Amino acid sequence: MVLALTGELDLDSAPVLASVLRQPENADSARLVLDLSGLEFIDSTGISVLVQARQRAGELVLTDLPSSVDRLFTITGIKSQFTIT
Repeated sequence: MVLALTGELDLDSAPVLASVLRQPENADSARLVLDLSGLEFIDSTGISVLVQARQRAGELVLTDLPSSVDRLFTITGIKSQFTIT
């Protein structure tokens, strides 16, 4: 399954993504791909949703990280928890 995220992943929108990722047909995916090319901003709430998704998914692949998101993942030390292409 591939999901493309756009806009902001923050306190307001993170619960929506979390809900989608917890749906039975998505939660049991062996491989989940999140296209982050349209992501303009992510806060700690958004990061938390991604980390939780990674813990549940067999494999979580993040693609096309914007430079600001890549930098944040590097600074926080969570970049190594994901497969990034």
